[in-house]
Amino acid sequence: MAFEDINCLSDLIHEPLDIALQQYAERRRSRVSWTVKESNKIIKLAGLGQSPIGRLLRNSIIRIKGPANVVGWKKLLNTFEE
Repeated sequence: MAFEDINCLSDLIHEPLDIALQQYAERRRSRVSWTVKESNKIIKLAGLGQSPIGRLLRNSIIRIKGPANVVGWKKLLNTFEE
């Protein structure tokens, strides 16, 4: 994300500061929102492991979909291929 931020900001370096910051926020909003949403999914999945039924459900989801980090990386790579 930091490299993406740098790339975005470097495109705006010749703009006045207030305009550059506004455009930066607009350009990055959807990507940052997606990252937060995906991170929250992993946290929620980890929270399922607190009860025996939750662990069974969590482990079943992992067996079907794969580990959460792998699923996240696949989604990320798919966004670049589109």
